Amino acid sequence: MADNNTKNRKPSSLGDDTHGYLLEALTESVLIHDAHQILYCNQAAINMHGANRREDLIGLDPNSLIHAEASDLINERRQSLSSLGTTVPLTQIRRCRLDGSVFYAENTAVGVDYQGRAAFMVVSRDITERKDSENRLKGVL
Repeated sequence: MADNNTKNRKPSSLGDDTHGYLLEALTESVLIHDAHQILYCNQAAINMHGANRREDLIGLDPNSLIHAEASDLINERRQSLSSLGTTVPLTQIRRCRLDGSVFYAENTAVGVDYQGRAAFMVVSRDITERKDSENRLKGVL
């Protein structure tokens, strides 16, 4: 019989097979990084950032995918994610693709354990079309 007592069970580390399947199924971009290099990306992140394959993003400095105007905000958000499970609110920032083009994204993040090390999991969605529509409406009004 299965043990249903989860009180003393240690949470599993991100990076195991079960989490990988879940993260790959998401339509939102998921990047996991340690502030110095990207450790994991799902297919949606590959597509969003204009990469051809996972290896184009893995090992890359995550700051290279953030527009310069958002770097201070991102650094503040990372500092507030100092403990496991801490989240930051959804925010809109400009991000960069590998080809240098800029797009708008909504991001949230959480401090996670990734394969035994402290990391940040960033979930993003491209909102460029929505921002363009909003800007067009502002021009009409």
